[in-house]
Amino acid sequence: MNELANIQLSRALMALRFPAHPVAGMAGTSLKHEHLPSIMANDVGRGFFEVHAENYMGAGGPPHDALTRIRRDYPVSLHGVCMSIGGA
Repeated sequence: MNELANIQLSRALMALRFPAHPVAGMAGTSLKHEHLPSIMANDVGRGFFEVHAENYMGAGGPPHDALTRIRRDYPVSLHGVCMSIGGA
């Protein structure tokens, strides 16, 4: 396989793993575990969920399953809050 074919395959695989969810003009809300049953039971409409990476650093299980389901249907903004470049 040539380099161009490898790049195209890599992009195609990434598109499958990370579906495009445009967020222009949308508001986001923090994804809290206590709200998951309501989110999963109802279509919350337009918007995206903000997720703290530290809440999903375990080895799978229900939190990861829920995040996978949310990510399938909504855009997700994932970031960390416990690490600080300027911290001790």
